[in-house]
Amino acid sequence: MRADNSRYLRAAAQQRQAEALSKAVAAPNKLRDERRPITFQAVAKEAGVSRGYLYTEHRLRSRIEEARQTMTPAPAAPRPRADVRASDSSLLQRLEQAHQRIRKLRSDNEQLRKELAHALGRTRCRCSHGDQPNSQH
Repeated sequence: MRADNSRYLRAAAQQRQAEALSKAVAAPNKLRDERRPITFQAVAKEAGVSRGYLYTEHRLRSRIEEARQTMTPAPAAPRPRADVRASDSSLLQRLEQAHQRIRKLRSDNEQLRKELAHALGRTRCRCSHGDQPNSQH
């Protein structure tokens, strides 16, 4: 008869849960101190828990939502000056170059597909002839 280890399993599970809760509670503060965005994904990653866990633990969820509201938004990226921005003709030229590159890649891709199909056909042909006794190649 086996010994009843269930109390040890329960104790270990409770310990893991307490550690996860502790890490999840501390994570928003750490993110705020490091001036990183406070999101459920970031908190989950920092604490080593799942996002689902954060959403189901109502205390954690409300703490994270409160921390998100108190976080000051990051300043918007500065817009380039009008005299530095690309002109319409420059943008059109870059767009045309991109289209040419796409056409070239599609053509290359099609050629490679054909070569692959031929190679597979030759391989199949060799295999089918090789399986037949006294076959003539």
